[in-house]
Amino acid sequence: MGKRKILNLSSLPSLKIIGVMSGSSMDGLDVALCEFTLINKTFQYKIIQAKTFAYPPSIKQLLLNIRTTTLLNFFESNVIYAQWMGKKINHWLSQNKLQAHAISIHGHTVFHHPEKGFSIQLGDPHHLAAITQLPVIHNFRNLDIALGGQGAPLVPIGDKLLFPQYDACLNIGGIANIYIQKKQLAYDICIANMALNYFAQKLNKNYDYNGNLARKGKINRSLLSALNHLKYFQQKPPKSLNREYFENHYLPLFKKHKLSNYDYLSTLTEHIAIQISQSINLTNIQNVLITGGGSLNKYLIDRIEFYSNKKIIISDKTIVKFKEALIFALLGYLRIKELPNTIPSATGASQSASCGEIVIV
Repeated sequence: MGKRKILNLSSLPSLKIIGVMSGSSMDGLDVALCEFTLINKTFQYKIIQAKTFAYPPSIKQLLLNIRTTTLLNFFESNVIYAQWMGKKINHWLSQNKLQAHAISIHGHTVFHHPEKGFSIQLGDPHHLAAITQLPVIHNFRNLDIALGGQGAPLVPIGDKLLFPQYDACLNIGGIANIYIQKKQLAYDICIANMALNYFAQKLNKNYDYNGNLARKGKINRSLLSALNHLKYFQQKPPKSLNREYFENHYLPLFKKHKLSNYDYLSTLTEHIAIQISQSINLTNIQNVLITGGGSLNKYLIDRIEFYSNKKIIISDKTIVKFKEALIFALLGYLRIKELPNTIPSATGASQSASCGEIVIV
């Protein structure tokens, strides 16, 4: 019965998929109902409706503690998080009289270790499918890892298929990443909002609105040099970052330099701008589409423009905020259609694949 359901879905001319994204910046759950149609080998899309669900204190605490919890509590949390998501999605669909064919979920990354052969995301798909009564596509990274890839970045397939008019697509979220169209090259650039939010929260702000806090600080040249000389920046793509890299490599540098939180933010913003600029200052890049929460940080964008002469395009607010949810919906759509949803030159895998597992009620 399950296989027949997917075959029935795959034969439809267009599909409505809910993309669900929980990012490393921990600012909430992004949910976007998207419609995809394939016409003459061209993918057309529409974001029908989208919303960010703020994490209640109990869920945020669960996510903050998940990497250091017991194994038993991990599996319990996996169910709790999925049940919370399912209830939120059901209420949202009902409240807005929306209908979907399937849910495509990234999950909340707990451990991402391609060098050890695995990537673990929180959010049990079976409970999510049972609550919503919709097929759930999940676990997009591990097949790519098994094929020798990083399991990341996965967003470039969306950049390639949905935004081909731009030379490069840059997303500034918890981690900044880039896709370069002509080279079909993609990689994580540096830690971004994950670090900025860390220090903004020490100043009782959820994030550094417009970079106003960073503007108040002074750039510490010693810390800036240390950040820019981290070994990661000497590595060639494909390469990817995770929260552990922030904790094990960035945080020790901050502890060595006793600065005010404003100075940390100012120095970090400069570091991010320099690393991003080095990634886009290529001859085959003339224009860059920037999305993600960092694109709304005016001071950061100003510093990127200071170091680069490329044409910077900030997309409309819906794409800025929900691009990753949109692209994970696309990954689910491609999986249902049994089409490749990875780019080997981006992840380093030996071949492309239609990644993701499908749970059907």
